[in-house]
Amino acid sequence: MIIDNEYPATHSMSTSWYCVDDDGNVAIVGFNENGPVPWCTPEESIESLSYGYCEDEDTDEYTSFALTDEQIFDLLGKSHTPTYDDGAFENIVEIDKTKEGRFLELTRNPDCRIELCLSKSLGLYQIDIDTMTQDEDGNWIDIECATWRKMVDEGVVKKIYSPKEYFTNDVYEDNKLRFEKEFDTSPYYIFCQPYWPEFLTTKVSEPAHPVKISQLPAELQRRVIKVRGLFKEMNSFQIAEFHPCTMYSSENGYVVDGCEYELLPMSDGHKAYVMTDLFADIHVPVDNIFTLTPTVLLIGVEDEMPYKYKVTSDFVIKSSVYIKFPGNMVEFITSILKQVLERINPRVILGVANIQKTFETSFIIKNHILHIDGKQYPIFFKEEQVKFRSEIERLASMQYQGKCFPYIISEEEMEQLVKNEDEDE
Repeated sequence: MIIDNEYPATHSMSTSWYCVDDDGNVAIVGFNENGPVPWCTPEESIESLSYGYCEDEDTDEYTSFALTDEQIFDLLGKSHTPTYDDGAFENIVEIDKTKEGRFLELTRNPDCRIELCLSKSLGLYQIDIDTMTQDEDGNWIDIECATWRKMVDEGVVKKIYSPKEYFTNDVYEDNKLRFEKEFDTSPYYIFCQPYWPEFLTTKVSEPAHPVKISQLPAELQRRVIKVRGLFKEMNSFQIAEFHPCTMYSSENGYVVDGCEYELLPMSDGHKAYVMTDLFADIHVPVDNIFTLTPTVLLIGVEDEMPYKYKVTSDFVIKSSVYIKFPGNMVEFITSILKQVLERINPRVILGVANIQKTFETSFIIKNHILHIDGKQYPIFFKEEQVKFRSEIERLASMQYQGKCFPYIISEEEMEQLVKNEDEDE
């Protein structure tokens, strides 16, 4: 077992995501460089997920959660009286509620913005003020924010809270894994994936006032990963058991029947191979897997599915896989699309980018039906999907009709499958 931080992290990342247990308690899972990550998880930190959730990357606007006063104070760091020198970048301020009108007026100035309203009743806001600008040569220089000075001079802001940092450090010593943390409270269960994938995602903090799934916006509730069991009763779990994951930094995998499997520890202590790629042998330029039984095939031109599409089409997305159209239609048809269609046999195909003209000149498409290799597939392009939303959802809800592959394979079963494939060759 590798026990130092020299693990081969050639495709590493750090991020976080939400989970919910059978009792509706919400956890935030922090991921550190290596191991399984739910497909299409955006790069976030525990801190950035604590107060709310960004539903629009273009505007960077956050939707706040319906947190109780107790939960909010569990999130706040130490407070002090504001000064001119304070940098209020993503800091939390408590305003004088008798001067709320003046505060809202000042935050309409171009050098100060409200990022999030934590609690109107408590007068708690997350604001961002401009304390730097670029000079004529493009160099960043410090400046004084005129709006912040007015807030301080006029007593609009009573307190400023430092953002709490959810720093954790995993340590392996004496044949044991332990976590060090530099925070005291959180209203969420906090789990962290150790640097080494040989270990399970581990609980590092338990809340006194747990956030419930009902406190999150309805559109986000549908996207939170469900974990079987109760967080208060578990010390660790394997996220790949509950949601399709991609794998970062592993050398313990096999490709069987065209699917990639990685050896991972399971929640109950044994090891097994978990599917991490449905198209390992097809060499799809980019594939985002939201389910292993997809009824919807999404085709786009970006490395990741457009963010707004992911947010506004939850029901369809949960039933889909996304592949990237590389631009070369001949290569796409002969070596990628036909094989993907043969494998998953989708109920409907959706173009999530401006690819309609390209497809219409390369295929026979009549009345929203794509004809290819003697088969027919309903297809709707970007401009048509609002009009035909109900039909798309009907098709997406139908039973999966593609090839079925095992999601989890025991070590003994994998050994036999690999042996059989070697004999066939």
